[in-house]
Amino acid sequence: MGPVQQSCAVRFAVIFMLLPLLVGILFWDGAAQAGQFKKKKPTGVSSQDLRRPLLKPEQPWTAVGRVSIRNGSFCSGTLITPTRVLTAVHCVWNNQTRRWLSPQDVRFQAGYSRGKHLAYSKVREIVRAPGATMDRTGKLTDPAKDWAVLKLAAEISGIPNLQPIPLVRLKDLPLLKDGGEISQAGYSFDRAQLLTIVDSCRLVANRQSQGGGTIMLHDCDATFGDSGSPVMMRIDGDLRVVGINSAVWRGKGKQLGLAVRLPAGLLD
Repeated sequence: MGPVQQSCAVRFAVIFMLLPLLVGILFWDGAAQAGQFKKKKPTGVSSQDLRRPLLKPEQPWTAVGRVSIRNGSFCSGTLITPTRVLTAVHCVWNNQTRRWLSPQDVRFQAGYSRGKHLAYSKVREIVRAPGATMDRTGKLTDPAKDWAVLKLAAEISGIPNLQPIPLVRLKDLPLLKDGGEISQAGYSFDRAQLLTIVDSCRLVANRQSQGGGTIMLHDCDATFGDSGSPVMMRIDGDLRVVGINSAVWRGKGKQLGLAVRLPAGLLD
């Protein structure tokens, strides 16, 4: 099981945080299966493991939910409006069929915890990042395009302890500097029944992709199943989504999380 080499401004190894399929070398794509891996320190999680479980419904974390796939696998996603969920585009790719999933294959469970949820909706449309394409081995040709918006069939609103998490605003982008404090929350495969939260971690570096998008390297503890989960920053007292967790970077004996910074087209 080895890392995959892709090119951004510098070369780095990208391991997508999902169900592993051996295609020459190890590459994760599709969605995670709970209990799929042996019990050992998960890829992307530090020896300190700063993830804490959400044991009872609490805003804003309940806006993070499971993006559940028909075959039983899952990713993470964030309710950003009553009818929109933000996730990773590779979560809606089926590497076995070499096709994008249809909306009928996907469900969203907001505030999922131990088999229950605060809200549930089918998906009526999947809007993928413009130009998001996979190569012959199921790798994104541009890692900065690893985002998708799920348009829900039913509005999620009026539910106690559940409100959408707003996106970062255009005027806030200068705040996304190297070293900035961020947080992350998602459904890790090894703790698949509870949302886990990293309250404080760091945006280590911003890197430009060949397609012009921005990749954020971070040190939040995140692993398989956390794909599509929000990377957030507290701005003017409120948490806002600044990126979408996507993969793991490995190099020089280190590993860092990789997130896609939200493109301007998604912002106000």
